[in-house]
Amino acid sequence: MKAMKTLLASSLLAMAMPSISAPLLLDFEDMIDNTLVQVGDRYKDSKGVVFSLGALIAESEYVDPDASGNFFGPGAITDNRGAVTLNSASNSFTITTTKAYDGMFTLIFGGEAPATLTAHLVNGGTVSSPAGVAGALCDGNYAVCNWTTLTLDLKGQAASFFEVSGTSGKLWFDNMSFSDQVEETNIPEPGGVALSLAALGALAWSRKRRA
Repeated sequence: MKAMKTLLASSLLAMAMPSISAPLLLDFEDMIDNTLVQVGDRYKDSKGVVFSLGALIAESEYVDPDASGNFFGPGAITDNRGAVTLNSASNSFTITTTKAYDGMFTLIFGGEAPATLTAHLVNGGTVSSPAGVAGALCDGNYAVCNWTTLTLDLKGQAASFFEVSGTSGKLWFDNMSFSDQVEETNIPEPGGVALSLAALGALAWSRKRRA
Protein backbone atom coordinates (compact mmCIF):
# COMPACT_ATOMS: atom_id res chain seq x y z
CA MET A 1 0.00 0.00 0.00
CA LYS A 2 2.84 2.33 0.86
CA ALA A 3 4.42 1.65 -2.52
CA MET A 4 1.13 2.45 -4.24
CA LYS A 5 0.88 5.78 -2.42
CA THR A 6 4.44 6.63 -3.42
CA LEU A 7 3.68 5.78 -7.05
CA LEU A 8 0.56 7.96 -7.00
CA ALA A 9 2.42 10.89 -5.46
CA SER A 10 5.21 10.59 -8.02
CA SER A 11 2.71 10.47 -10.88
CA LEU A 12 0.84 13.56 -9.70
CA LEU A 13 4.11 15.43 -9.13
CA ALA A 14 5.27 14.64 -12.67
CA MET A 15 1.95 15.91 -14.04
CA ALA A 16 2.40 19.18 -12.14
CA MET A 17 5.98 19.89 -13.21
CA PRO A 18 6.53 22.87 -15.53
CA SER A 19 8.02 22.23 -18.97
CA ILE A 20 11.44 23.86 -19.32
CA SER A 21 13.71 23.62 -22.36
CA ALA A 22 17.38 24.50 -22.45
CA PRO A 23 18.22 27.81 -24.14
CA LEU A 24 20.02 27.96 -27.46
CA LEU A 25 23.52 29.37 -26.90
CA LEU A 26 26.02 30.80 -29.39
CA ASP A 27 29.47 31.86 -28.20
CA PHE A 28 31.21 31.69 -31.63
CA GLU A 29 34.28 29.97 -30.23
CA ASP A 30 33.82 27.13 -32.69
CA MET A 31 33.86 29.48 -35.70
CA ILE A 32 37.09 31.35 -35.09
CA ASP A 33 38.83 32.45 -38.27
CA ASN A 34 41.91 34.60 -38.88
CA THR A 35 40.01 36.88 -41.24
CA LEU A 36 36.60 38.52 -41.09
CA VAL A 37 34.11 36.10 -42.63
CA GLN A 38 30.33 35.97 -42.85
CA VAL A 39 28.61 33.85 -40.24
CA GLY A 40 25.89 33.02 -42.77
CA ASP A 41 24.46 29.51 -42.43
CA ARG A 42 27.39 28.01 -40.51
CA TYR A 43 25.04 27.25 -37.60
CA LYS A 44 22.10 26.09 -39.73
CA ASP A 45 22.61 22.35 -39.30
CA SER A 46 23.96 22.30 -35.75
CA LYS A 47 21.81 25.03 -34.14
CA GLY A 48 19.04 25.83 -36.61
CA VAL A 49 20.25 29.44 -36.95
CA VAL A 50 21.09 31.53 -40.03
CA PHE A 51 22.68 35.00 -39.98
CA SER A 52 22.27 37.64 -42.68
CA LEU A 53 25.24 38.91 -44.67
CA GLY A 54 25.76 41.82 -42.27
CA ALA A 55 27.16 39.56 -39.54
CA LEU A 56 30.88 38.84 -39.59
CA ILE A 57 32.79 36.58 -37.25
CA ALA A 58 36.29 37.36 -36.04
CA GLU A 59 38.94 36.26 -33.59
CA SER A 60 40.56 38.53 -31.03
CA GLU A 61 43.84 39.84 -32.37
CA TYR A 62 45.06 40.05 -28.77
CA VAL A 63 45.10 36.25 -28.70
CA ASP A 64 46.21 35.75 -32.30
CA PRO A 65 48.23 38.64 -33.82
CA ASP A 66 47.19 37.51 -37.31
CA ALA A 67 43.47 37.81 -36.48
CA SER A 68 41.32 40.87 -37.17
CA GLY A 69 39.22 41.42 -34.05
CA ASN A 70 40.04 44.59 -32.12
CA PHE A 71 38.61 43.28 -28.85
CA PHE A 72 39.41 41.38 -25.68
CA GLY A 73 36.90 38.60 -25.13
CA PRO A 74 34.87 38.79 -21.91
CA GLY A 75 36.38 36.88 -19.02
CA ALA A 76 39.49 34.84 -19.70
CA ILE A 77 40.89 36.07 -23.00
CA THR A 78 42.05 32.68 -24.24
CA ASP A 79 38.60 31.17 -23.55
CA ASN A 80 36.64 33.93 -25.29
CA ARG A 81 38.30 34.55 -28.63
CA GLY A 82 35.33 34.75 -31.02
CA ALA A 83 32.64 37.39 -31.49
CA VAL A 84 30.43 38.88 -34.20
CA THR A 85 30.68 42.35 -35.70
CA LEU A 86 28.95 44.28 -38.51
CA ASN A 87 30.35 44.47 -42.01
CA SER A 88 31.45 47.82 -43.42
CA ALA A 89 28.22 48.36 -45.37
CA SER A 90 25.66 47.51 -42.70
CA ASN A 91 24.34 48.87 -39.44
CA SER A 92 22.41 45.72 -38.58
CA PHE A 93 22.17 42.00 -39.15
CA THR A 94 19.32 39.55 -38.81
CA ILE A 95 19.06 36.10 -37.28
CA THR A 96 16.55 33.51 -38.45
CA THR A 97 15.85 30.47 -36.26
CA THR A 98 14.12 27.31 -37.42
CA LYS A 99 12.37 27.13 -34.04
CA ALA A 100 10.30 30.01 -32.64
CA TYR A 101 11.30 31.27 -29.17
CA ASP A 102 9.08 33.16 -26.75
CA GLY A 103 11.31 33.80 -23.73
CA MET A 104 14.48 35.90 -23.60
CA PHE A 105 16.87 36.94 -26.38
CA THR A 106 20.10 37.99 -24.68
CA LEU A 107 23.60 38.92 -25.77
CA ILE A 108 26.60 40.88 -24.57
CA PHE A 109 28.19 43.64 -26.60
CA GLY A 110 30.99 46.16 -26.42
CA GLY A 111 32.17 49.12 -28.47
CA GLU A 112 31.62 52.76 -29.24
CA ALA A 113 27.91 52.91 -30.08
CA PRO A 114 24.46 51.93 -28.75
CA ALA A 115 22.83 48.66 -29.82
CA THR A 116 19.22 47.49 -30.04
CA LEU A 117 17.53 44.09 -30.30
CA THR A 118 14.28 43.65 -32.24
CA ALA A 119 12.10 40.56 -32.59
CA HIS A 120 9.67 40.16 -35.49
CA LEU A 121 6.78 38.24 -33.96
CA VAL A 122 5.28 35.20 -35.65
CA ASN A 123 1.79 36.67 -35.26
CA GLY A 124 2.83 40.06 -36.62
CA GLY A 125 4.38 43.19 -35.15
CA THR A 126 7.73 43.75 -33.51
CA VAL A 127 9.15 44.05 -30.02
CA SER A 128 12.36 46.01 -29.39
CA SER A 129 14.67 46.44 -26.45
CA PRO A 130 15.69 49.87 -25.21
CA ALA A 131 18.96 50.95 -26.81
CA GLY A 132 21.86 49.68 -24.75
CA VAL A 133 25.07 51.63 -24.32
CA ALA A 134 28.35 49.75 -24.28
CA GLY A 135 31.10 50.33 -21.78
CA ALA A 136 34.04 52.59 -22.51
CA LEU A 137 36.98 51.35 -24.57
CA CYS A 138 39.78 50.08 -22.42
CA ASP A 139 43.26 50.87 -23.70
CA GLY A 140 45.35 53.18 -25.81
CA ASN A 141 44.66 51.10 -28.89
CA TYR A 142 40.92 51.70 -28.52
CA ALA A 143 40.23 48.01 -28.13
CA VAL A 144 36.88 46.76 -26.89
CA CYS A 145 37.06 44.98 -23.53
CA ASN A 146 34.05 46.26 -21.56
CA TRP A 147 30.92 44.21 -22.23
CA THR A 148 27.29 45.09 -21.54
CA THR A 149 24.33 42.71 -21.38
CA LEU A 150 21.38 43.50 -23.64
CA THR A 151 18.12 41.59 -23.15
CA LEU A 152 14.84 41.45 -25.03
CA ASP A 153 11.99 39.84 -23.08
CA LEU A 154 9.43 38.34 -25.49
CA LYS A 155 6.98 37.59 -22.65
CA GLY A 156 5.47 34.57 -24.32
CA GLN A 157 5.24 36.09 -27.81
CA ALA A 158 6.85 33.71 -30.31
CA ALA A 159 9.48 34.95 -32.76
CA SER A 160 11.89 33.29 -35.15
CA PHE A 161 13.32 36.39 -36.85
CA PHE A 162 15.53 38.78 -34.89
CA GLU A 163 17.47 41.94 -35.73
CA VAL A 164 20.60 43.28 -34.04
CA SER A 165 21.21 46.97 -34.80
CA GLY A 166 24.26 49.10 -34.13
CA THR A 167 26.95 50.99 -36.00
CA SER A 168 29.23 49.35 -38.53
CA GLY A 169 32.77 48.69 -37.35
CA LYS A 170 32.14 50.00 -33.83
CA LEU A 171 30.47 47.10 -32.04
CA TRP A 172 31.19 43.48 -31.15
CA PHE A 173 28.53 40.95 -30.08
CA ASP A 174 28.98 37.70 -28.18
CA ASN A 175 27.30 34.99 -26.07
CA MET A 176 23.85 35.05 -27.69
CA SER A 177 21.07 33.15 -25.97
CA PHE A 178 17.52 32.32 -27.10
CA SER A 179 15.13 30.78 -24.58
CA ASP A 180 11.54 29.66 -24.23
CA GLN A 181 9.24 31.03 -21.59
CA VAL A 182 8.70 28.54 -18.77
CA GLU A 183 5.28 27.05 -19.32
CA GLU A 184 2.70 27.32 -16.55
CA THR A 185 2.58 24.39 -14.16
CA ASN A 186 0.32 21.72 -15.56
CA ILE A 187 -2.07 21.11 -12.66
CA PRO A 188 -3.95 17.88 -13.38
CA GLU A 189 -7.71 18.12 -13.89
CA PRO A 190 -9.91 16.44 -11.22
CA GLY A 191 -10.98 13.91 -13.82
CA GLY A 192 -7.37 13.06 -14.51
CA VAL A 193 -6.69 12.53 -10.82
CA ALA A 194 -9.73 10.25 -10.53
CA LEU A 195 -8.58 8.25 -13.53
CA SER A 196 -5.13 7.82 -12.02
CA LEU A 197 -6.63 6.66 -8.71
CA ALA A 198 -8.89 4.19 -10.51
CA ALA A 199 -5.96 2.73 -12.45
CA LEU A 200 -3.85 2.35 -9.32
CA GLY A 201 -6.81 0.83 -7.47
CA ALA A 202 -7.30 -1.74 -10.21
CA LEU A 203 -3.61 -2.60 -10.05
CA ALA A 204 -3.78 -3.08 -6.28
CA TRP A 205 -6.90 -5.29 -6.56
CA SER A 206 -5.22 -7.41 -9.21
CA ARG A 207 -2.21 -7.95 -7.00
CA LYS A 208 -4.45 -8.86 -4.01
CA ARG A 209 -6.29 -11.49 -6.06
CA ARG A 210 -3.03 -13.09 -7.16
CA ALA A 211 -1.93 -13.21 -3.52
